Amino acid sequence: MRGGPVFVRDRQAWQHVEAFVVCAVVTILITRTFLSATGFPKIGSGGLHIAHMLWGGLLLLVAQLLTLSYLGPFTKPLAAVLGGVGFGLFIDEVGKFVTADNNYFYRPAVAIMYVVFVVIVLAGRLLHDRRSRGPAEQLANAAAIAAEGAAVGLSKSRRAVANRLLVLAAKGGADEGLTSALSTVVAACPDRRTGPPVFHTLRHRLMALLPQNWILVWLTNILLIGQAATAVVDSLLAIPDQPSGPGMFSGIGQLTGGIVAGLIAVAALIVQWSGDRALVLQLTRYSALVTVLFTQIFDLARQEFAGLAGVAVGLFALAVVALHERRSNRPLMAKA
Repeated sequence: MRGGPVFVRDRQAWQHVEAFVVCAVVTILITRTFLSATGFPKIGSGGLHIAHMLWGGLLLLVAQLLTLSYLGPFTKPLAAVLGGVGFGLFIDEVGKFVTADNNYFYRPAVAIMYVVFVVIVLAGRLLHDRRSRGPAEQLANAAAIAAEGAAVGLSKSRRAVANRLLVLAAKGGADEGLTSALSTVVAACPDRRTGPPVFHTLRHRLMALLPQNWILVWLTNILLIGQAATAVVDSLLAIPDQPSGPGMFSGIGQLTGGIVAGLIAVAALIVQWSGDRALVLQLTRYSALVTVLFTQIFDLARQEFAGLAGVAVGLFALAVVALHERRSNRPLMAKA
């Protein structure tokens, strides 16, 4: 086990990253809605104004101190939520720091925030999906679960995960003595009662709602085509009004993304008649990714929060693809 990785990936890290991003996005939407409804009040008197970015920094500090100070299964989820809220309050004021006049209402600010979140998600996926976990990381994650069990006990599912990780680590060549010792610790941890598996139940119910004949995938591609057509029409109407500068650049980007996403979705509909379901899901995913990661960046730069409707369409399409892959147990992105 010598020469193992310096940075050991947490097998639950992606859940924490997702919670961080969701909390940050929700915080931005709530903050902007509240400020707009209250007429953008000023906190402070005279020449002072306490920007909400500072409250965001305080929550980020609290999240950092939590992860540095405490062990246990509740620390990281709580830090992810507090950190997400803090980062949302921080990044919401990005317009003030990229403009000479400290303009909170800078129109491309929404697009900038969106790009930041896209980069966070892509970086997280790249970090955790680029290669499978080796025996050292599997052993370390099992040890983390054992430490959790020593503190608060283990549920049946967590105990099963730890044992599975230990088996994989042993098969990968992990030290037998260390693996055996951790197995003994996991077995000795007391039981911990947990509530009903709400998220698992919800996921299974959603999967059960999917039509067996793939009508939902067909409808999803129709929706993607409609969104792409909307993007193309919007850009064609906007480009003549701004024949130069950032407006024209955003219009051309939105036009290009809309055309590409629409053509891919049309190809998915055509392929669906051939019965190649794996290719259909792959094309649907590509169309949704082009919509979310390219077209809507330019749309948000022009229309600010009005462009979130297109983002919702893309995310819905990705969710449909993921649910169908889970049900068929044939994930397209699976790795050895």
